[in-house]
Amino acid sequence: SLNIDFFFKESRNIQTLKSSNFFLNSEIIRQNFDALNYGITMVDILDKVLQDTHEEPIIFKLTSRVLEFLGKQNTDNTLLFHFFLIQFSIYTGFMPTLKSCNICDVKLSGAIFDEHSGELKCKSCISNQGLHISSKTIKLLQLLVNTNIESLNNINYNPKQLAETGLFLQQYLRFHLENM
Repeated sequence: SLNIDFFFKESRNIQTLKSSNFFLNSEIIRQNFDALNYGITMVDILDKVLQDTHEEPIIFKLTSRVLEFLGKQNTDNTLLFHFFLIQFSIYTGFMPTLKSCNICDVKLSGAIFDEHSGELKCKSCISNQGLHISSKTIKLLQLLVNTNIESLNNINYNPKQLAETGLFLQQYLRFHLENM
C-alpha cells in the first residue's frame, strides 16, 4: 500500500506533498520487465481515466492486489493484467455483456465485437466486420469476471485465447472509457 503525508489547506484545490512511501515490495516488479511494463501501464490507465479528486477505494485495492501478484513465480502477468482490465471495467461501471447477444439475447457461443456499439453480438446479428471472439475466449473472459485473484493460476487457457482476450479488452475499454 501507499502512505502519503501532505499539507492540507481547505482553500486550495491542489495540496502540497510532504512525503510518500510504498509499503509494497516492488523489487520483484523492478527485476521483471513484463511485470514492470504491466505495472506502469496500470498506473497510466488509472491516471488517464480516474478523476484526481475522487477516492476510489475498490480500484485502489484491486490495483494493490494486482501489483502484489505481478512478477511472482507461477503467475502469468498477461492473464493478471487482463484480470485487472476486466475488473477495472466492472468497477468503473462498464462491465461487458458476455452471456448473450446485445441485440437478440441469444447465448453467445462465439461473438463479434461491434466497434460501432462497443458490444458483443452474435454472428447472426452483425456482418463479419469486427473482432471475432471464440467461445473459449468468452469463457475465459467470464472466468476473469468471476474468479478471485488467488485462483487465477487454476484457469486453463491457450495463447490464442489470451491474445483474443487482450484485443477485446483493449477495444472494449477504448470504446467505453474516456482517455484510453
